[in-house]
Amino acid sequence: MAEEQQMTTLSGCLVRLLWMMIGPAFLMVCLVLIAMQKVSFPSILDIIYGILVIFISLARWIDRPKPSAVPSETSTQPGSGLRPALLYNAIFLPVAIGLWVLARLI
Repeated sequence: MAEEQQMTTLSGCLVRLLWMMIGPAFLMVCLVLIAMQKVSFPSILDIIYGILVIFISLARWIDRPKPSAVPSETSTQPGSGLRPALLYNAIFLPVAIGLWVLARLI
């Protein structure tokens, strides 16, 4: 019984690290700086925060599971590879925007 093992490429690991660890850490640093510095609304930190939110969402979209050639129980439904990425972005984007608004109001 020969099982095929899928190898994850280095770029795939870097994309996963970006949206899981590095991106949210940079977002928190940006939020703390925005909250501590009382600068006018369209500051460079706001622009950096917005760019980071977009990059994290795109990285999660790129890292979504690809449909396999061999059907399995989890991949029998159409669009099963899109569902985790859409769910992540549906939760991540409102939370990121809400935290930014909260940091601006502090």
